[in-house]
Amino acid sequence: MYMSGVKVIGAKCLKLLKNDRGQGYIDMIFKIAIIMALVMSFVALPAPFIKKQNLDHMAVSIARALETTGEINSDIVELIEEYEELTGLKPRIEWEGNFNASRRLQIRERFSVTLTDTVAIKVMKPSFASPVSIEIPISSTAKGVSEVYWKPGQI
Repeated sequence: MYMSGVKVIGAKCLKLLKNDRGQGYIDMIFKIAIIMALVMSFVALPAPFIKKQNLDHMAVSIARALETTGEINSDIVELIEEYEELTGLKPRIEWEGNFNASRRLQIRERFSVTLTDTVAIKVMKPSFASPVSIEIPISSTAKGVSEVYWKPGQI
């Protein structure tokens, strides 16, 4: 008795598996899910590129300001703070060059400014937990040459 019941259930399962009715709906659901995943990827994809472009522009502007002032002074610090507020980036800044004790460069001294930051790409944002994201490091370097001559008593 028990064996015949299993055969009947098995036969019904095979009949359901062979039945193609409703298969188009399932295919459509998967196609819509794939299209939605692609749309969400294209929406999230430009964010790192925009932040990288902002970081590049920030580095070039800081380097140009340093070229014209010849020193790291309050004007440079204000420019950095203005860019940080404008772009929302808080990069780590590294200066390379032949700076003296008062942070000045003599005319035709070469220098470089390197800005480093990270960009978070949200992979998934579940409602019950914190978002799952990937941190991508970005950096930008700008080089320049000082255009200011400091008299020997000023340096």
